[in-house]
Formats: sequence, structure tokens, C-alpha cells
Amino acid sequence: MTAPVVVVDVETTGLHLNVDQIWEVAAIRLFPDGNTLVYQTFVEHDRSLAERLPEKFRAQHDEVFADLAPIDNAKVRSNLVSMFTGGTDEKAIFVGACPWFDAAFLTNFLGIAPWHHRLRCVESMTAGHLRRNVGGLNDCLAELGLSPNRDAHRALADAEAAAAIWKHLTTKEER
Repeated sequence: MTAPVVVVDVETTGLHLNVDQIWEVAAIRLFPDGNTLVYQTFVEHDRSLAERLPEKFRAQHDEVFADLAPIDNAKVRSNLVSMFTGGTDEKAIFVGACPWFDAAFLTNFLGIAPWHHRLRCVESMTAGHLRRNVGGLNDCLAELGLSPNRDAHRALADAEAAAAIWKHLTTKEER
């Protein structure tokens, strides 16, 4: 059986694992038959932490949370764990752009790491595929001839972009 693949992206109130918190998360579970299961949600957090974000990111955050009711983080945790474990004894492969960042914040949030310990970075994979250094997620999309990210620095759009790169690099071409 092939391990499930889950592409993840989180948006946080900053870069400091011991201080900052997740405010948005998206996970896309990729099935061998080409189907996907998508989960995206906002996360309840200390909203004052977002005040330190650069203006562009703070504006995105504040737009989302202006009128948003409190979120049930216990339900968010349950849904996220099920994205990684649903229906299989084999641990899912965690894929993303700089997945160690997302995995660290998610481990803090979930209290566990329900994925395989080897993370897969689509940016590193792209550099290896092209045999040269490449920039971030958007540069990887461009270098591979894939559609640009429709909404950079939003969890679902970044997860979709990483999933497109993963599929592109892991799908064997018909010869």
C-alpha cells in the first residue's frame, strides 16, 4: 500500500515557534486515483500577536478575523489529525513548501505529529529536478511552467501550489 500524501500550509502570526500561533491552515490529501480531499480553516489564536505582522499580512489576517466568530480548535485538531490518519495504518507523507516550518507549528497546535517523520519539500524537489537553485514557491511554479499561485500567502492557495508541484514532479509521463 502506498502511504497517503497530505500537502499542508499554515499561516502564522510570525516566525517564532515558541511565541507565534497558527491563524489559518489548509491540508490537501492526495489519493492514488487522482481524487483529493481538501480541508481549510481558520484557527482561534491570540489575535494581538498579529499586530507584529508586516502590513500586507496583517491586513489579510485582519480582513478574515474582523467579524469571525470564535473557532472550535478541538474540532480543527480532530479534522487535521483525520486528514493524516483517515483509513490507514500507514503514516501520511507531509508535503509542503518549507514543510519543517508548518510541521513544527502543527505539532505545537495538535500536540502530536501524525505524519511520517520524513517531510517532503517541493522547493527542494524542484531544485533537484532542475539541477540548480530555485527561489520560493512562486519561482518553482514558474520554472516548471505551472500556473502561478492565485493568492500567495494564503494557506489554501499555497497548499494548492505545492500540490501542483508535487503532482508535476511525481507523476510519470506517458512515453
